Amino acid sequence: MARFMGYTPISPDERKLFVISMLTLNVRIQTVLDGSNQFAHRKDRMIRRLMEESPDVIGFQEVLGGMLGPIRQGMAGYGFIGLPSKRNGRGEYTAIAYRQNAVELVDSGVFWLSGQPEKAGSRFFLQSMDPRSCTWAEFKDLASGTRFRYFNTHLDHLSPLARARGARVIFRHIAQLQRRERLPIFWGGDFNFTPMAGLYSECLRQVIGEERLTDVTDAIPSTFHWFGAMKRPMKLDYIFVDEKTAGDAMEVELLRTDEGSGCISDHHGIRLNWHPGEPGREPEKAALLEAYSGSAVPAV
Repeated sequence: MARFMGYTPISPDERKLFVISMLTLNVRIQTVLDGSNQFAHRKDRMIRRLMEESPDVIGFQEVLGGMLGPIRQGMAGYGFIGLPSKRNGRGEYTAIAYRQNAVELVDSGVFWLSGQPEKAGSRFFLQSMDPRSCTWAEFKDLASGTRFRYFNTHLDHLSPLARARGARVIFRHIAQLQRRERLPIFWGGDFNFTPMAGLYSECLRQVIGEERLTDVTDAIPSTFHWFGAMKRPMKLDYIFVDEKTAGDAMEVELLRTDEGSGCISDHHGIRLNWHPGEPGREPEKAALLEAYSGSAVPAV
């Protein structure tokens, strides 16, 4: 089971024990409206932090075409997969980056959250103007030979109906791939709903094959902080795991993005360290929340 690490940094010696590491991060689009927080001013800090973390797999949200180049250039040793959400080559990439000396890319794809998932740029009628997509990849860990699938998405921010319908498109695609071959499933991203939303409960009730999904990040109260300006930050980001894999030992760590010389994003990242096949244990939720509250995002 997942063990929440709070904000306590993980030492390099501890990280040697972690077999496969994954990170989900909404990097916030480049817009001059963000002033000193726009991507052009924080990209170097963000890339430096990611390279310090060096997770095996990273699921990005809100990466625009003009942002992808600098990220790729700065992250030597990583491969990238993904497509722009719009047919004209513009829009958001739900890009997945992977450390090439840690995991091998076996298969991958992109589909759109719409009534025509294979049609590039397609969208539901009642949603924001931005098409939404999901990028997935099958990886093989080079050290252990373990194979797994990672799904990365960014659900619509305006329409609850589009969020629900988009999630169901993803359920169907996960099920289709699992029928081909059952592998451990990790589904991360910015879901644009809180744990109080009905769709959150639907995700946990969803049966894919013979398994339900588990939120291994459930001890993290909040992720969206709007560059540290929110008095009450919100939980919008998650990593869901199939219940069989969720029984393995895992550590979940919040990647703070509002510290140091300036924010690197308006969302905190979530890092997951997975020990395939190593039995986990159910954490004490009260202890986890107490550890988190000791370093909560400060009110302003």
